[in-house]
Amino acid sequence: MTTASEAMPPRIGIYCDLGKTSGAGHFVRCTALGAALVSRGADVTIAADSESVPWTKQLATSYGINAVQCDDVSKLTRIAQRRSWVAVVVDSYTIQAADVLPLKVPLVVIDDKATRPLPAQLIVNQNLSAHGYDYSAWKNATALLGPAYALVRPELLAGRSVTYRQRSWDGRAQRVLVICGGTDSAGAATPLMQRTLDTVIPVDIRIIASPDHTQSMLDELAIPTDSTVTPIPQTPAVAELMNWADLVITTAGSTVWELCCLGVPMALVVVADNQHEHYQAAVQTGVAIGLGTINEVASADSLPHPQELTTPTALNAYGERAWQTVDGLGAARVACAVVELL
Repeated sequence: MTTASEAMPPRIGIYCDLGKTSGAGHFVRCTALGAALVSRGADVTIAADSESVPWTKQLATSYGINAVQCDDVSKLTRIAQRRSWVAVVVDSYTIQAADVLPLKVPLVVIDDKATRPLPAQLIVNQNLSAHGYDYSAWKNATALLGPAYALVRPELLAGRSVTYRQRSWDGRAQRVLVICGGTDSAGAATPLMQRTLDTVIPVDIRIIASPDHTQSMLDELAIPTDSTVTPIPQTPAVAELMNWADLVITTAGSTVWELCCLGVPMALVVVADNQHEHYQAAVQTGVAIGLGTINEVASADSLPHPQELTTPTALNAYGERAWQTVDGLGAARVACAVVELL
């Protein structure tokens, strides 16, 4: 007979960086893993500063993930003990070994650069450059490395075509979606859109932006008569918008893996120092067109590589390589590895 304690789902906690300056990329990839764990019967809670980026709590709950406010890592152990977590996932550039040692449960670390060893049983580095890092100092940890473990949300996997879908825009304006992360802390939206308007002619632009800045952003743009710009409120449901686009212009963060999963041609811009390596890897492997840093884009008269950005054949070559790089099953693979730790 199964006892009540045996029937209870395992309680797994996730802690991640989140804020107006740190952005929402860590949170988004953590919800992808959380959703995969929920689908495997776990009771998942994500602890982050969701009050600073309100839409993130709605995103978590839409996947059946509990969300609790945690604006300081010093609160993590207390939250973990109160909620009886049996394993903890952390995704943070600032967390240190001393912050997680008191947890005394299996630890999973989502990492990008192997800058400091943590007492983890499992490491996840989803990046193209992951195999170039030395994790030997992370004692007794299993490393899951590369895009096979890219943490992609379930709606992106659901929106993935069985074969690569060719883009073509004969007889209409080229469709461009601009995404500047969950918070656009670098203020990249306006210069990216203006340079797109100057380069892709005619163009139908949709921009995911905060309603607080929409009108001032539009007032700054010089929009040609045969082009359009449509602001879209910040939304976690981006798969349909991505599939609408012939080209997505975005920052070199976690959105890259979602676009790869869908096979959407993309052009990347660097808005933070920690994005340079991921940007270079994506450009060198041919899954994205590189636009440089946001300062370079803002100071130019147009976007670089105009021929590639506006030619279906060129964009489809990038899109198909991206589609082949990420199959969308990374979160499921990582979730299985986490469950095996329990």
